[in-house]
Amino acid sequence: MKNLPKIYKIFLLLTNRKGNREIILGDFEEFYNGVYQDSGVPKARLWCVRQICKSVPRFLFTTFYWSFVMLKNYLKLTWRNLVKQKLYSVINASGLVVGIACCLLIFLYVQDELSYDRYHENADRIFRIGVHAMVNNSEFHGATSCAPLSATLIKEFPEVEVSTRIRRYGFPVVHYGEHAFSEERWYHADQTFFEVFKVPFIYGDPQTALEEPNSVILTRSMALKYFGEENPLGKTLNSDRRRDYIVTGVIEDVPHNSHVHYDFLASLAIYDQGEDQNWISNNFHTYFVLKEGVSPEEFETKLQHLVEKYVFPQACTIFGATVDQLLASGAYFRYILQPVTDIHLHSNLRSEHEVNSDMTYVYIFTIIAVAILLIACINFINLATARSSTRAREVGIRKTVGSNRSQLIHQFLLETVMLSFASVLIALPIIYLLLPFFNYITGKALNMSVLFSIANLPLLFGIALVVGIIAGTYPAFYLSTFKPVVVLKGENLTKRKNTWMRTFLVVFQFSISVILIIGTLVVYRQLTYIQNKNMGFDREQIIIVEKTDDLGAKIDAFKRDLVKSPQITGAANYVTRMGGNYGDSFFRQAGRPKDENVMIYIQITDPYYLDVFKIDLLKGSFFSENLESNRRRVVLNETAVKVLGLEEPVGQKLMSMDDREVTVMGVVKDFHYKTLHHPVRPLMFYSIGAGYGARYTAVRIATENVSETLGYIEDTWYENADNQAFEYEFFDDYFARVFMAEERTGRLFFAFALLAIFISCLGLFGLAAFIAEQHTKEIGIRKVLGASNSGILYLLGKQFVKWVLIANVIAWPLAYFSMQEWLQNFVYKTDINALIFITAGILSLFIAVLTVSMQSIKAALAKPIDSLRYE
Repeated sequence: MKNLPKIYKIFLLLTNRKGNREIILGDFEEFYNGVYQDSGVPKARLWCVRQICKSVPRFLFTTFYWSFVMLKNYLKLTWRNLVKQKLYSVINASGLVVGIACCLLIFLYVQDELSYDRYHENADRIFRIGVHAMVNNSEFHGATSCAPLSATLIKEFPEVEVSTRIRRYGFPVVHYGEHAFSEERWYHADQTFFEVFKVPFIYGDPQTALEEPNSVILTRSMALKYFGEENPLGKTLNSDRRRDYIVTGVIEDVPHNSHVHYDFLASLAIYDQGEDQNWISNNFHTYFVLKEGVSPEEFETKLQHLVEKYVFPQACTIFGATVDQLLASGAYFRYILQPVTDIHLHSNLRSEHEVNSDMTYVYIFTIIAVAILLIACINFINLATARSSTRAREVGIRKTVGSNRSQLIHQFLLETVMLSFASVLIALPIIYLLLPFFNYITGKALNMSVLFSIANLPLLFGIALVVGIIAGTYPAFYLSTFKPVVVLKGENLTKRKNTWMRTFLVVFQFSISVILIIGTLVVYRQLTYIQNKNMGFDREQIIIVEKTDDLGAKIDAFKRDLVKSPQITGAANYVTRMGGNYGDSFFRQAGRPKDENVMIYIQITDPYYLDVFKIDLLKGSFFSENLESNRRRVVLNETAVKVLGLEEPVGQKLMSMDDREVTVMGVVKDFHYKTLHHPVRPLMFYSIGAGYGARYTAVRIATENVSETLGYIEDTWYENADNQAFEYEFFDDYFARVFMAEERTGRLFFAFALLAIFISCLGLFGLAAFIAEQHTKEIGIRKVLGASNSGILYLLGKQFVKWVLIANVIAWPLAYFSMQEWLQNFVYKTDINALIFITAGILSLFIAVLTVSMQSIKAALAKPIDSLRYE
């Protein structure tokens, strides 16, 4: 006992002595006096142990001790087996590390996507009201509703606790002293905003902060930007040199996982439109809180009462029809309830605050994460069962000396679980290194701290445990079935009928890899189609200057100065940029009944718009430089001409929803002013009035000396805009950002396809090495009998080629239907042709053959004498 640790001596004493507890405790005290007296251990510890011995049955000590001994024994055996089979341990560990790293990266992404707006107090009871409507085949699916809806909810529905509205009226240039900044996140909100959204206040009172019409609330970062560390309450900010606002509060910055981000919240009371009673015009985002216990589905049904009471009477006046006539024509109008926690992933309506994500991508990447992890587990299962003969003798001997099947299962499972835990630990620093690249692909700002939060630490433990169990269960049960009498006679276990499982698993993992390859090819084919499709305008060599509406009357001077440069061929001022939220109104032919009104999108611009974007004019003329002559004159696109039923559009009179008459002066060729997710819809051009400037100015430049031209534009800007910041963007960059979601999807598909192929190839490499090893003597005999190297390569590689071909046959239809579903998001899309599948098949086959060839060539080139004395 002298060399044993002290705790072992205690357990030996307590568990190995026969007799009653008093004798045991007496021996223990005697043992303590002999062993511990000089060690400085307090006597109180002896008293604690004595009390435990009195209250805890002896078998618990026995169980704990022998469990500890067995665990230590298992760990030793596990370590020896891992070290003994270095190549296969490295292959298995590499696959598990990559699989777990992918899984955890995607977990960070998915958790972030699912966390949007869940930080709000009462988040489960906050809703936004949207509108689904259709009149005369003109559909409207919007995130906005009408001005009077919010107050009416409180007035007519006791189920509503509180409601509020928010609206963006513009993008002002904010002045304070000598500072002037162009702000994108300036919103106006009702006084009740902070009753719906419980935002932490740093300065000010949430009950009164938006009470006065000229009040504004800043976020912490904006307060630091304008005022530094001083208290900003009571200070004045100027918006566009037009309005002064008094700072009445400072709040914490809006978290990144919010569907709307604002830096300034000004009082909505400053606009008379906030009290508008028009139930047809939908310009406000309306939020409300339902009382506890109220069913959202039942409340949404009750909400349609407002449509019958307020919306339909006004709609009947506008369209000159009865309710029954409107309904008979297929028209409808519905209010929809959107839980605030669903907006980011489930809402893609018109007039969203920001571009939302899509739940489809969450599902896709979750499936990919599970698939990659399964591939890694399959590698382990394949190699473990393939190398079963190397563990057979161990199993036979251990069973002969008394080990039962459950002990063997525990041993083999422990090996896998240990490898899995080690893989998690290795994966963490890899995730840290890959995270910046992953953030670039996904456009997020994820960090490692999330993984180490108290809530997610069990996840790391759970992944390691589950992966270990999944990867180790089948090998453990399979290996534990070996009979001692069979394996100790040296029977060849590789002939046992377990190859069907190995074949199935290899085919399964390569099927996943092929699906990912095909998905990557389809996504990039669609992106190429989008980038190369004729959009109906020329997007090359255009610079977009932003916030030009603040130039006001100076906009004309700014454009005249720009075109003085020989490097600038034109400049056009307009309201809504491509892909943005266009305004709309209803029009019909003059003299036709109101029920023929159709919805048409509006673009307000100057006479140079077509020249700068190189849009074709088909009939008539565009606006002239004589702005007075452009009054009450409009230009239509081809689709607008069709929906209005105009045979000879030029010179035709149109009537607006409020009975204003306009004259069609020209028709332009259809162009894609929205994204390719949408068809080309009716569009009408209005001319900008004299003395006004629109938000954007497109400047077409020459291909040479771009940096010099950009410098000239900037100098011209400051000559006309005082100290207002110069903001610009290349149209190509903006266009790419519009399709950023698809591009990110392509990048992720590509990255995960590479990783899936890498893990699959690890498994093939290990299997090829094992098969080559099993055929060592056969290869030597064949070579002595005259077999060629190519014949040896064929012998070793034919089954792998067969497996990959079967995987392609299985993967092709699955990939086709899944990618067809993804392409349904686009109105204009590429086709999925046979070349994509053939390319994926050849690529997967090439990768597999290349992987297997490394071991096959080595075996084929070996000298026969070495092969024949292998055993």
